[in-house]
Amino acid sequence: MTDYRHEIDFKSMMERLGGLWDLAEELASMTITDAPIVLGHLKNSLALEDLESAHRHAHSLKGLVATVGCTRCEATASRIEKLIAAGDFETSRALLPELTIQLDQSLQGLKQIIDDGQSSSQS
Repeated sequence: MTDYRHEIDFKSMMERLGGLWDLAEELASMTITDAPIVLGHLKNSLALEDLESAHRHAHSLKGLVATVGCTRCEATASRIEKLIAAGDFETSRALLPELTIQLDQSLQGLKQIIDDGQSSSQS
Protein backbone atom coordinates (compact mmCIF):
# COMPACT_ATOMS: atom_id res chain seq x y z
CA MET A 1 0.00 0.00 0.00
CA THR A 2 1.37 3.38 -0.99
CA ASP A 3 1.81 5.90 1.80
CA TYR A 4 0.13 9.22 0.91
CA ARG A 5 0.33 10.90 4.32
CA HIS A 6 3.03 13.20 2.87
CA GLU A 7 0.25 14.80 0.77
CA ILE A 8 -1.18 16.34 3.94
CA ASP A 9 0.36 19.21 5.86
CA PHE A 10 -0.69 17.66 9.16
CA LYS A 11 1.04 20.24 11.33
CA SER A 12 -0.72 23.11 9.53
CA MET A 13 -4.06 21.32 9.73
CA MET A 14 -3.74 20.73 13.46
CA GLU A 15 -2.64 24.33 14.07
CA ARG A 16 -5.60 25.60 12.04
CA LEU A 17 -7.93 23.40 14.11
CA GLY A 18 -6.46 24.33 17.48
CA GLY A 19 -4.93 20.89 17.98
CA LEU A 20 -8.35 19.27 18.30
CA TRP A 21 -7.99 15.72 16.96
CA ASP A 22 -11.75 14.99 17.05
CA LEU A 23 -12.41 18.05 14.90
CA ALA A 24 -9.61 17.13 12.51
CA GLU A 25 -10.99 13.61 12.18
CA GLU A 26 -14.52 14.92 11.57
CA LEU A 27 -13.40 17.44 8.94
CA ALA A 28 -11.16 14.86 7.24
CA SER A 29 -14.09 12.43 7.03
CA MET A 30 -16.32 15.17 5.64
CA THR A 31 -13.67 16.07 3.05
CA ILE A 32 -13.26 12.43 2.02
CA THR A 33 -17.01 12.28 1.39
CA ASP A 34 -17.68 15.73 -0.05
CA ALA A 35 -14.60 16.61 -2.11
CA PRO A 36 -15.21 14.03 -4.88
CA ILE A 37 -18.79 15.30 -5.19
CA VAL A 38 -17.64 18.92 -5.47
CA LEU A 39 -15.00 17.87 -8.03
CA GLY A 40 -17.74 16.19 -10.08
CA HIS A 41 -19.81 19.38 -10.00
CA LEU A 42 -16.74 21.37 -11.04
CA LYS A 43 -16.10 19.05 -13.99
CA ASN A 44 -19.71 19.34 -15.13
CA SER A 45 -19.72 23.12 -14.78
CA LEU A 46 -16.51 23.39 -16.79
CA ALA A 47 -17.92 21.11 -19.50
CA LEU A 48 -20.95 23.42 -19.74
CA GLU A 49 -18.74 26.51 -19.48
CA ASP A 50 -20.96 27.77 -16.67
CA LEU A 51 -18.72 30.50 -15.27
CA GLU A 52 -20.64 31.19 -12.06
CA SER A 53 -21.14 27.55 -11.11
CA ALA A 54 -17.59 26.50 -12.06
CA HIS A 55 -16.10 29.35 -10.05
CA ARG A 56 -18.24 28.50 -7.02
CA HIS A 57 -17.28 24.81 -7.14
CA ALA A 58 -13.57 25.55 -7.61
CA HIS A 59 -13.70 27.92 -4.65
CA SER A 60 -15.58 25.38 -2.52
CA LEU A 61 -13.13 22.62 -3.36
CA LYS A 62 -10.18 24.88 -2.59
CA GLY A 63 -11.58 25.74 0.83
CA LEU A 64 -12.53 22.17 1.62
CA VAL A 65 -9.07 20.75 0.94
CA ALA A 66 -7.24 23.73 2.47
CA THR A 67 -8.91 23.16 5.83
CA VAL A 68 -7.41 19.69 6.11
CA GLY A 69 -3.94 20.50 4.80
CA CYS A 70 -4.13 19.17 1.23
CA THR A 71 -1.72 21.83 0.00
CA ARG A 72 -0.95 20.59 -3.54
CA CYS A 73 -4.61 20.03 -4.24
CA GLU A 74 -5.43 23.44 -2.79
CA ALA A 75 -2.87 25.13 -5.05
CA THR A 76 -4.25 23.46 -8.18
CA ALA A 77 -7.86 24.26 -7.21
CA SER A 78 -6.82 27.87 -6.61
CA ARG A 79 -5.14 28.03 -10.01
CA ILE A 80 -8.28 26.65 -11.65
CA GLU A 81 -10.43 29.14 -9.73
CA LYS A 82 -8.33 32.03 -11.07
CA LEU A 83 -8.44 30.67 -14.62
CA ILE A 84 -12.20 30.33 -14.45
CA ALA A 85 -12.50 33.91 -13.18
CA ALA A 86 -10.54 34.95 -16.26
CA GLY A 87 -12.89 32.90 -18.46
CA ASP A 88 -10.20 30.39 -19.45
CA PHE A 89 -12.23 27.19 -19.54
CA GLU A 90 -9.78 25.37 -21.82
CA THR A 91 -6.82 25.62 -19.44
CA SER A 92 -9.10 24.94 -16.47
CA ARG A 93 -10.30 21.71 -18.07
CA ALA A 94 -6.72 20.77 -18.96
CA LEU A 95 -5.81 20.91 -15.25
CA LEU A 96 -8.63 18.58 -14.19
CA PRO A 97 -6.63 15.32 -14.57
CA GLU A 98 -3.86 16.75 -12.36
CA LEU A 99 -6.42 17.96 -9.80
CA THR A 100 -8.17 14.58 -9.83
CA ILE A 101 -4.93 12.70 -9.13
CA GLN A 102 -3.90 15.14 -6.40
CA LEU A 103 -7.31 14.90 -4.77
CA ASP A 104 -7.26 11.11 -4.86
CA GLN A 105 -3.79 11.01 -3.30
CA SER A 106 -4.73 13.61 -0.68
CA LEU A 107 -7.87 11.72 0.29
CA GLN A 108 -5.84 8.53 0.61
CA GLY A 109 -3.44 10.45 2.86
CA LEU A 110 -6.32 11.69 5.01
CA LYS A 111 -7.68 8.14 5.34
CA GLN A 112 -4.25 6.92 6.41
CA ILE A 113 -3.92 9.70 8.98
CA ILE A 114 -7.37 8.93 10.39
CA ASP A 115 -6.52 5.23 10.54
CA ASP A 116 -3.26 6.07 12.33
CA GLY A 117 -5.10 8.26 14.84
CA GLN A 118 -7.72 5.62 15.51
CA SER A 119 -5.02 3.00 16.01
CA SER A 120 -3.17 5.28 18.46
CA SER A 121 -6.28 6.05 20.46
CA GLN A 122 -7.14 2.35 20.76
CA SER A 123 -3.68 1.42 22.07
